[in-house]
Amino acid sequence: MAEQLANNGAPGAATKADKFGLIAWAAYIALAVSGHWRLALLAGAIVTAVIVAIEYRHRAVKIPDATALGFFVVMLVVSMAIGTWLINGYNVLIVWAAFGAVFWTTIAIGFPFTLQFAREQAPPAVWHEPIFIRTNYQISLLWALTATVNAILGIAMHFVTHPLIIGMVLPTLLLIFALVAGPWYGKHVAARFRQMEPAAG
Repeated sequence: MAEQLANNGAPGAATKADKFGLIAWAAYIALAVSGHWRLALLAGAIVTAVIVAIEYRHRAVKIPDATALGFFVVMLVVSMAIGTWLINGYNVLIVWAAFGAVFWTTIAIGFPFTLQFAREQAPPAVWHEPIFIRTNYQISLLWALTATVNAILGIAMHFVTHPLIIGMVLPTLLLIFALVAGPWYGKHVAARFRQMEPAAG
């Protein structure tokens, strides 16, 4: 079983489908930096809608992608209704608060969102193993905490002399940490489980 877990990918590791979501955020950031907020939201919504549609066709809609689509669509509607001042001034807070709320909710209801990705890489035989479930709770918790801290930084950036560092640099570093730490921890747990399995048998 440990070899199945290790050979089919570690819990929480990124999937190819998830990586396509980076295209939407890259387009969004590039256009937002140039001040084209509505166009940035529209581009993000279109790309994410395509991703979610493909996932829906395969009955595998990912929670982060659905959350991203909701963010882009809602904020596009809001920006059309009241202008871009809200997204322009509180982009960091709104983005991370939205994802944080969703990530915490998945943990609270007993279905940590990383299970969606982990189950695509691991055989059904390990899906209900305590170590498999616990690992995904921990990785989902890492993402929930990252989103929460970044949302707080999105507030703090309005009260400091270097908002770029607090609102952009630090959240980006925390994001990179989560992207690296999640898969690493999953592989670490799989390796440790592989070592323990013979002793248990």
